[in-house]
Amino acid sequence: MKRFWIVLLLSVLCGVAVATAESDTAWRAAPVITQAYEIAPGELYLEWQGAAPVYQVHVDGEKVANTNVNHIRVKIKEGTHVLHVYPISEAKAADTKIELGMESFGNFGIDLAALGLNPKNLTAGTPSEPLNINYIESTIFNAEPVILQASTDFDDCVLLEFEDKQYSDRYLITIKNGKDESKIEFDCEDETTVGFIHRDNTSVVLKLNREYLQSKKCMVPEIDKKYTFSVQLEKYATNMTNGQRVKSALQKSKYSDGFKYSPTAAWKEAPVVTSAAQTGDGQIAIQWEHSDNGIGCTYEIIQFTKKLGITTSKKQIAIVSEKHYEQKDLMNDKYFFAVVPVYNGEKGNASEEITIDVNNEWVIAPELKCEQLDDKTILVTWKAAQNIECYHVTVYLGNNESVLRFANLDYNKYSECNVQVEGDIIEYRFEHEVTVNTEERIKFEVYGIHYAEDGTEQKSAVATQLMVLKSKN
Repeated sequence: MKRFWIVLLLSVLCGVAVATAESDTAWRAAPVITQAYEIAPGELYLEWQGAAPVYQVHVDGEKVANTNVNHIRVKIKEGTHVLHVYPISEAKAADTKIELGMESFGNFGIDLAALGLNPKNLTAGTPSEPLNINYIESTIFNAEPVILQASTDFDDCVLLEFEDKQYSDRYLITIKNGKDESKIEFDCEDETTVGFIHRDNTSVVLKLNREYLQSKKCMVPEIDKKYTFSVQLEKYATNMTNGQRVKSALQKSKYSDGFKYSPTAAWKEAPVVTSAAQTGDGQIAIQWEHSDNGIGCTYEIIQFTKKLGITTSKKQIAIVSEKHYEQKDLMNDKYFFAVVPVYNGEKGNASEEITIDVNNEWVIAPELKCEQLDDKTILVTWKAAQNIECYHVTVYLGNNESVLRFANLDYNKYSECNVQVEGDIIEYRFEHEVTVNTEERIKFEVYGIHYAEDGTEQKSAVATQLMVLKSKN
C-alpha cells in the first residue's frame, strides 16, 4: 500500500510539472489573425487570438506597434502589404517597466513586473501566418450624398430621394425642426425597415414611415411644418482575412447638406404636364398626370398674360375633372397656362408654366390679284384658306384732286360686301359706276372671317391691293 501511494504521488508531481511546462510555452504559439478591416481612411483595425502577455505587430517586415492586448489600430498606406503578429514573453521574473513606442497613437507604458516579464530577457515566439492585403481606401469616407428631392405620400409620410453610389448597407437620417433634432437608422437588410427602402441602381427613395419613427422615439414630420433633412451613408467594413462583412464596424460617409422641405398633402403635389401643343387651326390641347388617390380632385386651368416676359395678369378660364383640356378659336399669339389641383375648395400647387405658340393658316392675309376687264369691271381673285367662312371686301376710290393722291393716301370708301367661300379659288367681280376719262385710282382691302364655336367673329390679317383704272375706249 505504501508503494502505491508513492507511485501515485510521483505521477501527480510529474503531471504538475508537465502542465507547468506546457503553460510556460503556450505563449510561443503563433497568433491567429481573425480580423483586419479598414476602420478609418489609412487606418486598419487588427485583431488576433493568442496567449502571449505582449504582442508586436509588423508591417512589411518593420515593427509598427507593441501592445499587451489582442487588438490594435495600425496606420497604413494604399498598396500591397504583409502583416505579422509576434508573441513576446520571457522566462525570468523581474521588477521593472518598459516604454513601448506607439508612434501613431501616443506612448504608453506596460508594467512588465505585473506580467512577470523582464525587458532584458524578452524573446519572441512563433509569428502569425502572414496576412497579405492590397489596401485601397474606401470611397465612402469622402462621399457626399445629395438629397435630390422630397415628397409626401398618401399616408402623410415623407419620401426622400438621393443618390447612393456606395451601395450602402444602412442610412442614417437626421430630421431637424427648429432647434429640435432626431436621428434614425434604416437597415437595408432588416425586415423592419427594408420595406421602406426602394433602390433602383444608385437611386434611393426612402420612406420615413410614421409608425417606425414613433417606435424609435423619433421626431415625426407633420404636414405643413418646416423641416431640414440630411442623410449619411453607412457601410459594413470587410474583414480582409475572409472577405466577410463586419457588422460591428461601420464605415460612414459625410453628411449631406440639409434639405429644407415642408410636407404637403399628396394631392397638392403639382400636376406634371405630359403634352401641350397646337392641334389644329386655333386649337390647343393640354394633358397632365396627377395622383389624387381616388379622392376626386378637379383641375383649374389658369391663363397668364405677359408683357416683356413679366406676368401682368392671370385668370381662371376653366375647371375640368379629367386630366386634359382643349381650347379652340385662338388667334395667332403666344399663350401661357398652368394647371392647379383643387379638392374641397382648397387649391394645391400649380404645374410648371405651359407655353404654346398658336399659328393659324387662316389668319394669314390672302394674296390678291386684280385684273381690269373693261371700263366698268374689275376681277379680283385669291386662294381661300381653310376654316374661313367668308371674306369681307372693301373698295376705296382715290381723290384725283387731292394733294395726297401722289402718295396714295387719300381714299374714300366706295363699297363693301361679304363674299362667301365656294371652292378653293375666290373670284370677285367688282362692277362700278365710275366714269374713267384717263386714270382712276382704286384700292381693295380683303380679310377673312372665321366664326368661333360661340359665334364670335374672328378676322384674318388684311390684304391690300392698289391699282389704276384706265379707259379701254
